[in-house]
Amino acid sequence: MAREFNGTTDRIDYAVAVDAGALGALSVAFWIIRQAGSADREYVLNWEASGAAKHLLWFDATEKFGMILAGTTGVEQYSNAVPADDTREHWCFTWSGGLLSTSIQIFRNGTETGYVGGVTGTGTIAATTSINLGGRTSDDLRNFDGELAELAMWSRVLSAEERIGLAKGFSPVHYPRGLIFAPGLVRNPTCPITGVSGTLDGTTVVAHPRAIYPKRRRIWSPPSSPAALTGTAMASITEADIVAGGKTIIATLSGGATFIPN
Repeated sequence: MAREFNGTTDRIDYAVAVDAGALGALSVAFWIIRQAGSADREYVLNWEASGAAKHLLWFDATEKFGMILAGTTGVEQYSNAVPADDTREHWCFTWSGGLLSTSIQIFRNGTETGYVGGVTGTGTIAATTSINLGGRTSDDLRNFDGELAELAMWSRVLSAEERIGLAKGFSPVHYPRGLIFAPGLVRNPTCPITGVSGTLDGTTVVAHPRAIYPKRRRIWSPPSSPAALTGTAMASITEADIVAGGKTIIATLSGGATFIPN
């Protein structure tokens, strides 16, 4: 799931609401490459809210990477660093609720960043009506120049273990609790969770970063009159190897259907 945005017209639009105010907590994670020479004020992710209000993940005019959640005045927090040019990095933004700038935390490749320019908000967090990747619907003045992959949102704050796992390459589907938005960014841009398909306004499918997906278990069904099976077989459990390190299982076969972990 990787898409390249050209920084001038490319965008993907989703007519789906992710109402941060109603959720009370939020996490957003993704892999990003920012092209060298990118302009300021680029929108990586834009939630359109009522009126002129917006929730944003963006690069502001002073080259800070931050989150704004719109209220009467928005709560804002910014990292004191931005992604290195032409380098794939993993970023995660979490919001624990409320209007204090400290309610937003930012993690780069699994490690919390320093902060600069935080703003405490007022009022209530605005409801949102759509999500735009790589820009905004009103014009093409804030378009993102770079690549996005494995983007996902959760209605909770991810744990340290989960954030580190994502930064190591585990897919968001490893962490399904509270997962509310995870659009496909290759071929069909539909989000399988909401069922809403994104409207492509340009963008290009590009090579996907290394990612670890869950393995499905398989059932081996014997023939109707199986021959007797005896002996011992050893099978490697791929997912367990990744998660827990080098686990295997010993199974004794003596005829009939046998469950084979994979």
